[in-house]
Amino acid sequence: HQFGVSALKHEVGTVAVITTGSGMARVFPYIHHLVHEGNPTLQLVLIYLENTRNDLSFAHQFDTWEADQFTDPPLPPILRFTVHYVLSTPDPDWGGLRAPLTPKLFSATIPFTDSASCYIAGPPEFVNTVTNDLTTLAIPRSRIHGAAV
Repeated sequence: HQFGVSALKHEVGTVAVITTGSGMARVFPYIHHLVHEGNPTLQLVLIYLENTRNDLSFAHQFDTWEADQFTDPPLPPILRFTVHYVLSTPDPDWGGLRAPLTPKLFSATIPFTDSASCYIAGPPEFVNTVTNDLTTLAIPRSRIHGAAV
């Protein structure tokens, strides 16, 4: 399934966005929309895979949005936003997650609920692999939306 802002407007519960490479250009507008205009009770989780730290476009913006929810008072909308950066070629001092993306990594980073939805963007092989990994975690295909770019 393709996805767009119209689908995301009606999301409740948890939304996971999983992306890599050129997929980020596709999903950034949707993430921006959810952070600024989405349902404030929504929990948004971004899993962003890249080769190196330098490849993480928009990381500064995501880090700012993640920090905004902890200001006093929180900046509106009060959205629970968590970003997980995953690197396939991390530098020696990288303390974050390391590739590959696996069902175990998804289980550890995405709070799956009955209403959880997953949006995947990246090359076709990436979208297919992540979709298959998510289905092994019993996420219904109807809640998995992919956009190959």
